[in-house]
Formats: sequence, structure tokens, C-alpha cells
Amino acid sequence: MPQTEQPSLDSPRRKVAVVLVHGLFSSTDVWDEMGTLASEDPSLKDATVYRFSYSSKVLTRGLTTVTPTLDDVADSLRTYLRYSVVEPEVVLATHSQGGLVALRMVAEHLVRQQGWGGPTVRLLLLYACPHFGSSFGLRIRRVFFSKHAQAKSLAPLDGPTLQSIRSVVRYMQTPTAPLADLKVIAVAGATDGIVTPDSAKAFWSVVETVPGDHSSIVRPSSAGDESFLILRRQVAEVLIAPVTNLTLNEHVTADSLWQELVDEVASRLHFASWDAAYGGLVRTTHVLPSSVLADLHGFSAWLLGRIFPVGHPEIRRSLESMGRVVVDLLNTFNDNHTEVADPESENPYIRVAPWYKTGGFNPNYGDDLADFLAHVNLLANLTFEMTRIANWFSDLVRAEIDPHFHVREGVLLLEVGPVAHGGTEIERPIFEPGEVGPDELPYSDIETFRATSRFRTASEGEPAAAVQGDERGTTTDRGNTTDEVEHLLLDRQMRALGQELQVYRDWGQQGTRDTMLAALRLGIESGLVSPEGFRSPVWETSVHLRFVLDGDGNAVIRIEEDGGVALSDFAWEAGVATIDAFSALEEAMRGLGVHLGTGLFLPTKNVQESAEALEHAARYRSQTLNSGSEYLTHLIELVEGWYITQRGVVSREHPYYFISRERVHELDWEQHVSDKGWEGIHAAMRVSRALFAEGQHPRRADNT
Repeated sequence: MPQTEQPSLDSPRRKVAVVLVHGLFSSTDVWDEMGTLASEDPSLKDATVYRFSYSSKVLTRGLTTVTPTLDDVADSLRTYLRYSVVEPEVVLATHSQGGLVALRMVAEHLVRQQGWGGPTVRLLLLYACPHFGSSFGLRIRRVFFSKHAQAKSLAPLDGPTLQSIRSVVRYMQTPTAPLADLKVIAVAGATDGIVTPDSAKAFWSVVETVPGDHSSIVRPSSAGDESFLILRRQVAEVLIAPVTNLTLNEHVTADSLWQELVDEVASRLHFASWDAAYGGLVRTTHVLPSSVLADLHGFSAWLLGRIFPVGHPEIRRSLESMGRVVVDLLNTFNDNHTEVADPESENPYIRVAPWYKTGGFNPNYGDDLADFLAHVNLLANLTFEMTRIANWFSDLVRAEIDPHFHVREGVLLLEVGPVAHGGTEIERPIFEPGEVGPDELPYSDIETFRATSRFRTASEGEPAAAVQGDERGTTTDRGNTTDEVEHLLLDRQMRALGQELQVYRDWGQQGTRDTMLAALRLGIESGLVSPEGFRSPVWETSVHLRFVLDGDGNAVIRIEEDGGVALSDFAWEAGVATIDAFSALEEAMRGLGVHLGTGLFLPTKNVQESAEALEHAARYRSQTLNSGSEYLTHLIELVEGWYITQRGVVSREHPYYFISRERVHELDWEQHVSDKGWEGIHAAMRVSRALFAEGQHPRRADNT
């Protein structure tokens, strides 16, 4: 059993060190007043005042000098306590960033029991400690000190900082833990505009608020100032407090080992900055920070070597799933990437290389583009799956081990985009009820994932606490506010638009008969596409490919002249592979004498350009207040940035500029538009005049 010494004012008083730790861009001078008052106070005669100094200058001088990171400073504080402090017990009084230094030191070397051997830390007295960051400091960092090694800790909800706090809090709350005798007091300045009182008080159960701003809070003008009285009283209590004689290795339980392990998982996988770490893989940037990539490799190796404590089989199952998806994500990402420097950081991003862009003519452009899109879509899906598993893991930890695990930060989110409206959306990837079975892992291997997974780029539906839907997608009113209903309506509208755009996107990405039929059916039914289909000019020729939905609903690809005279039809029967269909088009082009040679006619390009043109027009006209949206109906073709419609010609970039078909034969349009600096009008007018002169309906060369 641990033995407790009963305090007595008559018994010999203990010797205690009071170590003062300054903050960012500061020095030990900030403690002049506090240190002097403590040294001269008779009640603290058994306390020795020390001042710990570390480099925290705005700028370093010389090519051989760098600013230490906060972790380096925490290591330095540990060394200072072991070799410069002779007293057996320590009070750490800190100012601003100095509190973050102390918390990291305590969390790393006391909680994890890594080679401590120093005096016992009895009290942390944290003056104006930016537990949740400093918005003022963050602005200063962005403007002036973006690469300062210590200023990074001022970011709101900084991951390593929150991890340190959580570790210390947990061990203080366990009566038999190594930190059972540690006391933490947070002191906030009532008028502090740099570290707000909320950030200064954080999670701690003992908090004080005193008059003063960020600087004066540790510069008492007299022994009667509250900021000094707090230090005086707390140090005096340490001098006579009972001591629980626990060694660091006593009373280690399975749950305490699990607590360490789940904190390690959260730290290694960047739970506190999840979107910043992995969001680039679900956006069009397709990037990972190089440090995150290294941490993922490290996590995979670390998890492989874990010996799990007893109990909590579901948490073990979630970690096994996590390990598998991380390995597959790494293997997929490493298939093709290149390094790209981040101009605002010394930490470069690693980007998926767009290998279809060769810097010159690429005869395999279509296949390479399709492979690239499949690759980045798989990365996005794996990232969403990893996020789902991480949220599942967090829910299990809160249910079985620590109800406060990442409660303040909330669930893990991803910012996805650009989406249909051109912006981004915040998604909450979670497993729906019933998705995680009692026996099988939710993620087993990448081949099964490819074969059975839905496209996992969003949570399927709204959180159950707000809305619960039936099989038809209707919702049951559960007392939602009008703001919540507004968000739900907007979400549904955006999802509907996203589904429409995805039909055109699928055609451009896959080019199959089925995706072509789906795009044409949707376009014609919605009034976006002409009933006669949509066509695309063949590069450097006077012919076009028209994609047609015939009267029986079958797919036809027609080669025709500018005026719509059909030269050749290819009826794309079901079961004919895309490569065979496009090869037949090549043969038809050669037979007509309009094939320009190897690599210069690629139907995939026409498909991609047509799908992109339809996607753009559908997105723009989804809001009728967009100027000119009413002109984007019954589209026939896009020619060098100009849509040709059944009604006339309209600029893609300036849709409000419309030339009716009755006026296309006026000869001054080219000059008028060219004077505006707009390009492509000459080709658009040539094609539209020929098309409208012949009649917009395609005809065969024999006039049938």
C-alpha cells in the first residue's frame, strides 16, 4: 500500500524548487518582480527560486543557429530539472508558452516514464497559458513569423498541445497513477487580449482570474497583488503537503496501458488536425504533407509491433482495420507521386503526379487520364474509409475507456471539393448503423474494397440525432430548427445537382456506351441537350462527331460535316467494347479521307470535351439568376468556347452574350466580338452559319 506522510507545521519543512519558465519572444527578465518577491517572502524561505531560460527570439543570428522546437525546449527543461535543481520537489510556474513547454515535458517524461530520474513535480502554476491557441499570436505568425519553430504551437487546437493536456489530465484523475500528487492551477488575466481567459483556463478544475493583461499578469507591483498571492499560497501549501510515496512503475493497469495506446494512436495519426493532414487527398490537389506521409509509415510499423493489453476486443478490431487501410492507402499513394515544395513551409507536400500530362503529344492520353482519375478516386475512397474507421475507433474509446476522448475537438471531418457549386463541403464520414458486423472487419483488403464498396465520398445521410429517414429518403420531423431545415434542404438540392453532374462526369471519365446513353438521356430529358444529340468538332478537320440517342433509345455516333450532313453512322450495339467502338470510328475516318494520322484522331478527346461542356452548362444553369442561364438549352455543340444551340450562339465564359440564329449571318459579329478581346468567335460563326443554313437536323449526304 502507498504510505502517506501526515503534514505538521511543527515538523521539518521540505525543500522545494520554484522554477520560473518564460514564454514566446520573451526572457527570464519577465520574472524579475515575481522572482524578487518570492525570494524575499519569509513564508517561502524553504523555497529556492530558479529561472529556466531558452532561446525564443524573433530572429536567430548566424547560419549555424536555429530556433529550437517546443519539443526540444521541453527536453531541455527536463535536463535542467535533473542537473541544475538540487531540491527533491519542484513547482513549475510558467508564463504563456512556458506552460506548453511544461505540459509537454510532464506528459512525455512523467506520464510515459521515459528516463526521468529528476525531482518530483508537485505543482504546475500556469499563467496565461494558450491551451487552445492564441488568435492574436496566430495572426502575428501568419504575417511575420510563418516559419518560426515555436510559433506553430499558437495555432488553435494545436494537436501536440491538446495531446499533452489530455495525458496529464487523465493521469491526475487516476488515484494510483504516477501523477496523483500533481496539482495544476490555471491563472487567466481578466484583460488579456493575447490569450483569452477561456484558452488560459482550459480543462483544469482549479482556475483563477486576476486583474491584468498578458504581460502584467506575471509582473506584480507589490506583494499584495493577486498574481503573486496565488504563487505564495500554493508554494507554501506544497511545503507542508502530504506525500504519497508512489514509484512511477506501481499500479499500472490494463486500462492505463490502453489509455496510453489510444493517445498514441491519436497523436501518430494527427486526430487533432485530421483535415489538414489528409484533406488534400479528397480535394483536387491530391497531396499529402511529407511529414504526414512519414508519420503514416511510422504508424504502420508501430501498430504492427504492438502487444495489446487485455480486454477491449472491439477497439483492437478497429485498430486492425485501421492498420490495413493505412497500408493500402500508402501502397496506392506510393504508386505514383512527386514532391512539390510548399512555399509557406519547410515541409514539402507530396503530390500525385498527373502522368497523363507528358509535356508534349501523348498518344495514350485518354487511357492515361482514365487511369489517373481511377487512381485519385481510389485514394479519396481510402481516405474516407480511414476516416470512418477513425471515427468508429473514437466512439469505441469514448464508450469503453475515456468518455472525454476528443470530445472538445469533435468527430473527424473532411473538407471535400470543389463540388457542384464550385466551393467545398464539410463531410462527416461515419459508418451507418449495421455497417460494422460482429465478426468481419469493416475493411479487410483493397481488392474486396474495390469490389464491394460504394463510392465513399460522403456520409450517407444526416446525423441520426437530427434527422432520421425512411427507405424513400423522406424525413421525420424531430423538432428541427428552421436553420437546420434550411441546411437539410440545401444539402438535398446540392446532392441532386451533384448526381446530375456525376452522370456527365462518368461519361467523360469512362466513355462507355452505357455512360454515353445515360448522359444523352439526362441531357435531352432536362432540355440541356438538343433532341438530335450533342456533337464535338474533330481537331483540325471540318467534320464533327455527333453523339445520338436514336428513336429506339440506342447509341449512335455519327461523323458529319459542319452543316450537319451525315457522312457515316456507327450504331453502338450493346456488348461492344469501347475500344472496339472507337476503333470502328477510326476506320470510318480513314475511309472518308479525314483521318490525320497516328495519334491525331482520338475519340476519347471528343468524349471528354463533350462531357465537360455539358457538366459546365448544367452547373451554370442550375441557378436561374445566373445571367444568361436561359440561353443554355438544347445545346448542339461547343466550338472554341462558344455554345451552339437550337436558338443561336452563346459565349461559354460570358453566357449573357447571345447571338440569335436569325442574326448569325450578319457579317460584323466577328469584328464586334474580337474588339472585346474574346476568342473563338470566327470558328463558332463559321460552324453555326453552315449548320443553320442547312437546317439544324442532320441529313445524310444523299439528302435523305
